[in-house]
Amino acid sequence: MKKQFIWTIFAIGSLGAAMYSLYFPAHTILNSLMGKLPLSGYQTEFILSSVNMQDQHGEKKTWQSFSDKPLFLTTGFTTCQLTCPNTMRLYQSLEKRTPNRARYALLTVDPKNDTEKQLAQHLNAINPEFIGLRINDSTLLTKILSELHQTTSVSNAHNNIEHNSFIYMLHPKLSGLVIYTEPTISRMIEDLNIIDAQELGNE
Repeated sequence: MKKQFIWTIFAIGSLGAAMYSLYFPAHTILNSLMGKLPLSGYQTEFILSSVNMQDQHGEKKTWQSFSDKPLFLTTGFTTCQLTCPNTMRLYQSLEKRTPNRARYALLTVDPKNDTEKQLAQHLNAINPEFIGLRINDSTLLTKILSELHQTTSVSNAHNNIEHNSFIYMLHPKLSGLVIYTEPTISRMIEDLNIIDAQELGNE
């Protein structure tokens, strides 16, 4: 009888913990404990190093080029068949539900093959408003990928560059990068709303 009671309490506790984590992601709790906004994405203190990039139209860009709006950033490459298509679909859904509130960019991890023309053709087929970014200097690209906690490896068997599907947010009202290790549309929209509410509260 006592064992059954203990197992019942354990089951209830486990269910409660699961429900709590569903509505209050771990990063939300961690951010709150660190005195930051209760965002579902993990808020870091660092800012990406300043680098010169080119977009798919050949125009020079830096991170400051996008400082007037939030920028959602992901890494990938145009021939990716695994994580990238899912991320682009998430981008499309997020943009439709939050029109004109943010920009969306893909930083290629394969600038040798992802030429400006290739990036333009790829993104035009998805959404012409999406931004393709290239860093031609391999040393600088490696530096930025390291700052993004992004690791890549070449899979010769599948002619593929393996990478994670993190999404990052650079927001003009936040001092550091926000990292979404398991991005979901609803939580990212909620984070935008939280930041907007904070802005209104500070005016």
